[in-house]
Amino acid sequence: MTKRILSGVLALTFFLALIPATGLTFGASIISSGICGPKATWTLDNSGTFKVSGTGPMYDYDSWDGPPWDHNIEIHNNTRSLIIENGITHIGEYAFQGLTLLKRIQLPNSVISIGRGAFQDCEQLTEIQIPINVASIGRCAFSSCEDLTSIVVASGNQHYKSVGGALYDSTGSTLLQVPSNTGTVFAIPNGVKQVATDAFIECDNITEIILPDSLQII
Repeated sequence: MTKRILSGVLALTFFLALIPATGLTFGASIISSGICGPKATWTLDNSGTFKVSGTGPMYDYDSWDGPPWDHNIEIHNNTRSLIIENGITHIGEYAFQGLTLLKRIQLPNSVISIGRGAFQDCEQLTEIQIPINVASIGRCAFSSCEDLTSIVVASGNQHYKSVGGALYDSTGSTLLQVPSNTGTVFAIPNGVKQVATDAFIECDNITEIILPDSLQII
């Protein structure tokens, strides 16, 4: 029995000794990182997960210059999912625009604002889920997301609501954004009084819009 235990220990020791030599790793490894807010940092790992950690707001960025990762081909070619960790309160303007291979986004309840153009041109996104505490969403935050079929607002949000996958203010009187991949016919619900300026931007599939009697401003 003692010999068997000794043999097992020796085998395990030999296996562990090989790990550095063979490059065996456990979990994903970081391939790029940086700062994206006064108390916020970002990382991209080799599984394609872009993660923002820390507390408080992210920085806002310009639509032309963009964030530090905006002109990094490696990041654009590898980012598949985005995780904003709890503690982040603001998604920066144009922070993730143009990440064309991004498919999944996870936003925490700590987020209270989403900046203008934050996810613009994220072509492979199919759904956006707005957390309960979001009180401000900038113009064109989800525009030109070609595969986007649904914007879902968490139940209990006091500032926004979703109906049929489209984004409205909490009263349902203002249509704010229609997903780019929404179909060929869109019927604006009765009760809507106003359509926001960019509500139908890049909705190229739509061939017919049905207007309600309640509509006052387009």
